Amino acid sequence: MSEQVACKECKFCKFDWCSPFSWGSEYAYKCTKELTDELKEWSPVTGTIKVTEKHFPGCTMQRREFGPCGIDGKLWEPKYEKDLFKYIKRS
Repeated sequence: MSEQVACKECKFCKFDWCSPFSWGSEYAYKCTKELTDELKEWSPVTGTIKVTEKHFPGCTMQRREFGPCGIDGKLWEPKYEKDLFKYIKRS
């Protein structure tokens, strides 16, 4: 790919207002393209069921080398009309 794209220019990228400690860093952005399922796990020691709720992964996890979007931004779609030609060049 000749042109680099940023996650914050993607229509699936949302700013995480609920976590003020991550504001101003790359960890403040969530990718709404893929929703991770909740995980139910039974603990044999305590006999309780641990549940992790559904959540959106961070953009940093999606853009890793082996992530679904990858370094090149395979799942990237433009948020603004001005970036439409970037999308056409990449397709």
